[in-house]
Amino acid sequence: MIFAPIFAGLMALWPPISFLGALGYTPLLVLSAVFAAPFVRFSFSPRTYVVLVMAFVIWANVTWAWSAANTDPWITGHILSDSFAIKAGGLRLLFLVTGAGILISAMLRIAQGRPRRAAGALVIYFVLHGLIVFALPWTQDVLIDYFYEGTFEDMRNAEMHILRNANGFAMALAVLVAWAWSKGHISSAVGAGMVVVALASFVLLGSLSAVVAVFTMVLAIGIARLLPKRGFKVLFGAAGLMVLFTPAVLANIANLIKMLGLELPASTHARAYAWHVVGEKILEKPLLGHGLEASSTWHETYATRPEWLADAGARGENMIAWGQYQIVPGHTHNMAMEIWSETGVIGAALAAFALISLGWRLPSPQQMATPLWVAAAGLFGTALPVFCFSYSAWNDAVWAGLILLSASAILIAKAEPANRLPMQ
Repeated sequence: MIFAPIFAGLMALWPPISFLGALGYTPLLVLSAVFAAPFVRFSFSPRTYVVLVMAFVIWANVTWAWSAANTDPWITGHILSDSFAIKAGGLRLLFLVTGAGILISAMLRIAQGRPRRAAGALVIYFVLHGLIVFALPWTQDVLIDYFYEGTFEDMRNAEMHILRNANGFAMALAVLVAWAWSKGHISSAVGAGMVVVALASFVLLGSLSAVVAVFTMVLAIGIARLLPKRGFKVLFGAAGLMVLFTPAVLANIANLIKMLGLELPASTHARAYAWHVVGEKILEKPLLGHGLEASSTWHETYATRPEWLADAGARGENMIAWGQYQIVPGHTHNMAMEIWSETGVIGAALAAFALISLGWRLPSPQQMATPLWVAAAGLFGTALPVFCFSYSAWNDAVWAGLILLSASAILIAKAEPANRLPMQ
């Protein structure tokens, strides 16, 4: 089967795309799915989790009809020009889910023990990505001066690109750890060294999400190792429950911080206040939600909340600056809160049960080849802080990156000899 080397050739774009800020993961996934399509045999008996995922995506698109963000056509510009854009996040998500199904299906059809060179190439690409991230703490100032003009907006974009780069490698690190784990004690030691160096780089870059991802990756792999029969059921079941019950916790966390008198960074207080507002929005339209991407239109500033502005002043913050700052800055910075507030209990239930169903459908860790179960657990762990703190639920680039890494993990596992025992 020739798809393995084709995919490996396309993934040669991973390091430069990551270096440039990771926004190109989406077209890379689309391109991979186009080349994968001839190698797929479609089934007319979809799994339960597939039905639930598609129902969730379709419902998200339905909510676009009453969203305050629905002010432009779904698709603008011309596909052959720079002006082309898909404005509706749900529609982009629909394309991603379709592409994911095609790509993963093609990967699963690759014969066991065959794609060794392709797997080796993928490992090299992820190592190159790691070297880029390891070097960034010492080279970022030079790179920013070279690529950017120095305006405030340029500096902000540069910072975001660097953080996306780090977050992308935090997820790729899970695949590298899985590969190293399967190659014996020496390689495992090298993998552990990569984790330590990556963690130090993330700290120096100030990427809190990537730092947390390292710890949640280790935790998730540990759970899968300790629960070889039910590890994935526990992980994905917990994620499903988290989607259902997160609003009840986060909407009240600002009051809890105030009640306990905790001294926390200003960014933590800001995030807690944002979640309080999102909790109020959820209660306004609990069933249907406010519509896809509606949180991007919530422009209320702290000037509308005098008590919160006074709290900021009591902590020594600049009240003028805080008074002009949006409470919900662009999106909710927690995907569960965004799903609840924009798609209501219907969307939240579909998302939660899709996760639970996926956990029950996946083979147990002990039934998987070593690089696959380690990568599956590791990717779950590294995606968790992204889900909880970083990106919008409709950020197609981060989901595309996760899908490409999942496909890469399958290909690397397919390179293992057919007689290799799982759970080594």
